[in-house]
Amino acid sequence: RFHVDDERSAQNAIIKFNGFEIMSPANRFELLPGVTLDLKQAKEDYEFTLVISEDIAKITAKVKALVDSINGVLDFINKQNQIDQNTDTSSTLAGDTSLFTVESRVRTWIFTQFNVNGGMDEEDEVWMRLSDLGIQFEKTGQLSFKEEKFKKMMEDNFEYVSELFTAKDNFIPNLKTLTESLMRPETGIVSSRDKGIRDRIKRMDSDIAHREANLQRREQALKRQFASLEQSMSAMQGQQQYLSQAMGAPNLMG
Repeated sequence: RFHVDDERSAQNAIIKFNGFEIMSPANRFELLPGVTLDLKQAKEDYEFTLVISEDIAKITAKVKALVDSINGVLDFINKQNQIDQNTDTSSTLAGDTSLFTVESRVRTWIFTQFNVNGGMDEEDEVWMRLSDLGIQFEKTGQLSFKEEKFKKMMEDNFEYVSELFTAKDNFIPNLKTLTESLMRPETGIVSSRDKGIRDRIKRMDSDIAHREANLQRREQALKRQFASLEQSMSAMQGQQQYLSQAMGAPNLMG
């Protein structure tokens, strides 16, 4: 039960939770991770009961959105790997090791047994797969999500389902680690690949510029050679005309 003191200007808000005072510089209290209480008014000695329960419908919707997102990634990978003799491979990521890593790990985790009560002794451990919750692969290569089965598991085994998704080394932490390894600035796989491609483009641009400079130098050298040949031909013609005139012979070069 909560006890709320009167509002006092320029003072911290105070509530009592099971007899313990909790103070906040604002009218908002985070009582538990993910549970925030906003005070709308202050009434001295006013008691109320706060009930926190699982919103199974909302959790189900979020898990469905997660499954849809994973299907989107798997569909993208599948399309990238659909190539034939007419495919422009410069515009696809077919055979890319990063895509293979993502697909392989996701498929592995779907079939993995996760420990859902890791704090227990070995003989009391409970293991579950995502398929136990209604998440499984179909023949199409896509994931299906059986919502009713998931809701039933949530109602009967909420703690186990929660552990399967959120406990250390289980599904969500693994998925988060994979995503971070892909997207981490500078050192992530995507960033590294992007940097590698940009470096290749720079090298190609540099090589093109170098070849263009060589062509320009070659062009100038050929122009100089041609000009020199023209000068030589002009000089030879002049000499021929002089000799012809001097010897009284016809102009052979004309």
